[in-house]
Amino acid sequence: MKILFRMRRAVFLLPVVFCLFFFSASEAAEDGVSAGRKIISESQNCVITLEIVISSRMGMAGQESTSEGKTEITATIIDPSGLAVFSLSASNPADIFGRLMKSARGEDSDFKMESEITKITMRLADGKEIPGTIVMRDTDLDMAFVRPEKPLAEPLKAIDLSLNAKAEILEPVIFLSRMGRDGGWVVFAVMDYVRAVMARPRTFYVPDENITALGCPVFNVKGKIVGILLLRMPPVSAGAGNMGFGSLFGGGLSEMGIFPVILPAEDIIGVAKQIPASSVR
Repeated sequence: MKILFRMRRAVFLLPVVFCLFFFSASEAAEDGVSAGRKIISESQNCVITLEIVISSRMGMAGQESTSEGKTEITATIIDPSGLAVFSLSASNPADIFGRLMKSARGEDSDFKMESEITKITMRLADGKEIPGTIVMRDTDLDMAFVRPEKPLAEPLKAIDLSLNAKAEILEPVIFLSRMGRDGGWVVFAVMDYVRAVMARPRTFYVPDENITALGCPVFNVKGKIVGILLLRMPPVSAGAGNMGFGSLFGGGLSEMGIFPVILPAEDIIGVAKQIPASSVR
């Protein structure tokens, strides 16, 4: 009789527990939406578009070809002078492809691929376009910094990286980016969760691998900056031959240890301090 009573009580409580879980999840989602809209309102002008012209040269088996292409990527302004951070791999994917091919083909390969950014234009949130110049690169972290070629008449809205927060696994985070030319460069936001926290060789927060808005700022639901979305790549030693063509073309990038990560804001501050003072005006 007691067992039957307990079973009936359990069956009665199941819908109650489900409703509580459903409303808690709904409330959390609503909080995320409200937080996201506030972040957009306060920080959207800090997210800009870089229009980049790239010159590439590829050679193999005694043949060589050259080409020029254009691309648009996201950058985040981190100083009122206009200093902005962006993803190296997003700005120059041909260089990444060249490194991977060199590793795949081995030391004796005659494959060569070189690329260079020949022009960079900073398109601000209000549509104003100003010439930019790269002042620092960090290939290990897939990060580079750009600033206006000439000092600006007025300071720009910038994200203060010192007002940052750490993130935990399964914590909701908000990515703030922009659509491209076809989308009118309107602000674009995504809410996701930290899927993993890597501690070595350095701290990385890992989001869903399908989030590829490299160079965009990432916030927690309290509006604190967590970091910048970049691409994590394993060390590639020239001529190692440790990556076959099957993994290069048949599998996804994640199978080669290449996936998007959020680099903590504190780490970006540390790298930005190495930029010569004359480059940040």
